[in-house]
Amino acid sequence: MIDIDTRIIAATNRDLISDVENGNFRKDLYYRLNVISISIGTANRHVAPAEDTCIESIILKTINDNTHPCSGIGRVQINNYLKLIGIHMGDANLHTILQKIQKNELITISKGRKSTKITKKGLKKLYDANNSLLSEKK
Repeated sequence: MIDIDTRIIAATNRDLISDVENGNFRKDLYYRLNVISISIGTANRHVAPAEDTCIESIILKTINDNTHPCSGIGRVQINNYLKLIGIHMGDANLHTILQKIQKNELITISKGRKSTKITKKGLKKLYDANNSLLSEKK
């Protein structure tokens, strides 16, 4: 006989308490798995809509500050730069925001590791956002 010490990490998008009460999930298994429970919520709830514009501006500034005309920046690098300034966001959430910014024609994303670049429209939005911040400080 060999003794094994194991830890199991499990994730689900279902309400297991209701499933246990309705008989759709084994009660004993639920209590064995549910030693530490972390509820995260959906990705679209991680950044509040009021913060969207601010986050978009920060992402545009990050892309602008860290790209050259001939090369772009990858999503992992964007996430790393954001972490350096104290903004921690999940990869799925960042991807959703980047898609929204791309849809508004503020950035271009093509396939490849360093593919995200800011457009002229994105530069104008960034410039306008910076000017409004400067005028608020006066």
